[in-house]
Amino acid sequence: MNEMRFAVLGPLTAHRGAEALDVGSPQRQAVLAALLLQHNHTATLAQLIDGVWGTEPPARAAGAIRNHIADLRAVLEPDRAARTPPEVLVSAGDGYALRLPVGAVDIDTTADTVRRAADAADAGDPARAHALLTSLRPLWRGEPLAGIPGPYAEAQRARLIERRFAVRRMRIGLDLALGRHAEVVGELASLSAENPLDEGLLAQLMTALSRSGRQAEALEAYADIRRTLIEELGVEPCPDLAALHQQILAADRPAPAPRPAPLLTTRPPAQLPSDIPDFTGRTDIVEQLMRRLHSHDGQAVTISAVAGMGGIGKTTLAVHVAHQVRGEFPDGQLYVNLDGMGAHPAAPDVVLGGFLVALGYAEAELPSALSARSALFRTALADKDILIVLDNAAGVEQVRPLLPGTAGSSVLITSRAALTGLPGVTPATIDGLTFDESVDLFTRIVGPERVEAEMAAAHRIVDACKGLPLAVRVAATRVAARPQWSLAAVADRVATERSLHELKAGDVAVETIFRLSYQQLDTELARAFRLVAVPEVPDLPIAAIAWLLQRGQAEAEQLCETLVDLNLMQTTASGRYRYHDLLRQFARNQADAEQHEVLLRVLDFYLASAKYITAEWNRGTRLPEHLSATVSAGEPFADESEVREWPRRERGTLTALYIQATEPGQIATAADLAWAMAETMFAESEDALDVIHALSALLDSAVEVGNVRAEARIRTAIYVHCNLVSGQYDDITRNGYARAAELATQLGDRRLLATAELLRGGLTVVTDATEAVTYYNKSAFLFDSVDDQFGNAWSNALAAWAAIEAGLMDQAEALTNRALTIAQRIGNEFIEAFAMKTHGQLALDRGRPAEAVRLCTIALQHARKSRHLLLQGWVSARLAEAQVADGDPGSAAASAQEAIECIGLTGNPVTLTATLNVYGQALSALGRDAEALGAIRTAYELAMRYGLSNETALRDQLAALS
Repeated sequence: MNEMRFAVLGPLTAHRGAEALDVGSPQRQAVLAALLLQHNHTATLAQLIDGVWGTEPPARAAGAIRNHIADLRAVLEPDRAARTPPEVLVSAGDGYALRLPVGAVDIDTTADTVRRAADAADAGDPARAHALLTSLRPLWRGEPLAGIPGPYAEAQRARLIERRFAVRRMRIGLDLALGRHAEVVGELASLSAENPLDEGLLAQLMTALSRSGRQAEALEAYADIRRTLIEELGVEPCPDLAALHQQILAADRPAPAPRPAPLLTTRPPAQLPSDIPDFTGRTDIVEQLMRRLHSHDGQAVTISAVAGMGGIGKTTLAVHVAHQVRGEFPDGQLYVNLDGMGAHPAAPDVVLGGFLVALGYAEAELPSALSARSALFRTALADKDILIVLDNAAGVEQVRPLLPGTAGSSVLITSRAALTGLPGVTPATIDGLTFDESVDLFTRIVGPERVEAEMAAAHRIVDACKGLPLAVRVAATRVAARPQWSLAAVADRVATERSLHELKAGDVAVETIFRLSYQQLDTELARAFRLVAVPEVPDLPIAAIAWLLQRGQAEAEQLCETLVDLNLMQTTASGRYRYHDLLRQFARNQADAEQHEVLLRVLDFYLASAKYITAEWNRGTRLPEHLSATVSAGEPFADESEVREWPRRERGTLTALYIQATEPGQIATAADLAWAMAETMFAESEDALDVIHALSALLDSAVEVGNVRAEARIRTAIYVHCNLVSGQYDDITRNGYARAAELATQLGDRRLLATAELLRGGLTVVTDATEAVTYYNKSAFLFDSVDDQFGNAWSNALAAWAAIEAGLMDQAEALTNRALTIAQRIGNEFIEAFAMKTHGQLALDRGRPAEAVRLCTIALQHARKSRHLLLQGWVSARLAEAQVADGDPGSAAASAQEAIECIGLTGNPVTLTATLNVYGQALSALGRDAEALGAIRTAYELAMRYGLSNETALRDQLAALS
């Protein structure tokens, strides 16, 4: 796995290997910076809020921090499986911490280097100390934490600037100790001008001037600071500075200027990437390149250029050879990936800037023009022995400015094209691996035991790869990932892959390799290959593929399995298929004229499936009748378990489809799909923010084309997630509900308006439970008017909950009975569990805790069967409250903990605050006062931020515990 690296000594950046990570908005960067600078220690939620906003945070600051944390986790661990705990950005107590290895943050590297420099200086080795400190120059990339807001970033920025100043002073002191007085005069003069009252800095400047033969300027500098100190502070210079002044006055003559130091005063650069541990073969060309590089002491620059197609192993070869000969180049090795095949190849002037900084030049001293930088680079390398590796070059014009001008240094270039226009270059072309080399590579990946056990089958697999390293690696990786497969079975499959027989080494682009494979497919396989690639989704189930291909499922599966065998498709699980990203791009390019129709078919399939799930899951709903007509039969569900699992399994695919559906016909179907899935998945919290972001993109498309019907449905879907899943209660959300209701009224869509009013109740209950009852009653009336019994029951159930919050107990009981009656009539376990939980709450409020425990226990059984995570949290929280009242704090603590695990993902402040409150009560009853105090404090902070009605009661509890 590629290691992550973070840099704060400039604009905040993050990398995974060579990949730059998008760390988001300045506010999200402020959160990340606070965690990075905690050095693996925990930053509490309160500390993060204070660090980002200071003493006046917004009302939803805690929710914003949690959203930023969720987004950062997605960036830092993109491959983390659902429901598995994060390993990098972890929750710790009531806060968060980054678990990073030593050296992952540039400030840690700086601190370690400064310590080693101090040790070297103390040991009498100022040259090494100086080299260590000079090596830190590239890490300082301007203003630390540039552009990041918040008081924490501001304080850390000042601290880091001061640290940089201290390091520079330490390094300048070593310059003076090494006799490099003339070289640092300019830098000291600039620093002194910026810090006119710094007497220690002026002492260094006076010393450098005096020992450079500039005694008069040293005395003038002393006179200037003496006058400034007297005028501004009313004091004379310190005794040490005055003594230095007297020494300079008493000197018979200035100290002779030392001989100028050589140009390369830094530690020699060593920029080569690590060698490849499983490097195999290439003996002849390795020896050829090594001989060429060993002879670098001739009359001209030694330039070797390795050409070959993508994936043939040019970079692997160049890095391996460079490591073999690095001892021949004591002045260092420079390396750069020129990204010649990318959309934005590296600019030569930028590359030269990086090289010159690595060679010891300050970035501020570099000329801006390419020609001037190139000339300075040639001057810097004159008479030096440096190896330069220019990887993945676009062509001669990109490379030419990066070449040395004199013998001694050598250049090794890789490129997909032969650089025949480069004077003096020795070209080389990589061929495929020999058979023995291919077997060796295959064995290194698969393991010697499996290969030796089935050597003949291994040889058949390798023979089918025809020496192409990429093919050998793909085949070997497939085998290694399937330890239960025999090599003989794999060999039988690979032997039929005609495309692999056509692959050969040479000056061929990667797309040509794919095209060779594509051209070998028969009509049906070629059609399947290009059409299945149209939806840009993580993967697709075979039923969806069959529908988009308009083929039977058995035939479609056979086509996909054949494409898997040909390495043109991948299988992620039984009956699910996906593409490698590059293969998908190639395949989609072959399907330009068919893309719109294919995507409509896929959306039709998913909408048909969503209709079925909605009807099954939300028993009694009439929503499917209000959605667009579908042609597909949808997913052929085998049982109820598959129905329950399908939304969770398909969430990533659905999210991707929302983003891709940008044409008018697609938008309409996608909007209906979004509405159906929102009502199906409203109790799911996993990946809610990803869904909201995707739906926001779909909303933009609907608004752009003027599809009001789609806009209304998408807005409703978005706010289902915001209200019931992510707990976002900001002005944007409020305006969204109003717009959704306005559009539903304008369209005369009573079913959609019913949902909008229900959502408005969910928003209003946070601040005015009595008003929320009104909205819920209105939604119940609207649902009843369109004969939607699910919506009617659910609205009554929520109205009962809001009535309890408003203290309207008799009304709450009537509403609960109504909801329970409808739920039992239509067989809806979800609403039955919720209503039973409400009955338990009523029993508790009326002083019957044992009955409340019994009712909530029954409700929890129903909730767990329904597999609605948020509902389980609601019921567990109410059960915990009843158990506390019934004198069972141990069971109450366990129930509350289960509730927090379910609810905590949603950030819903009302329920989470109440749950934390009862958790604190249970812990207090168990004598765990410190933990109880933490839970109640968090609940109180939430109540204050959201203006909840229980704020005063929580404050009193907090005072009692304190």
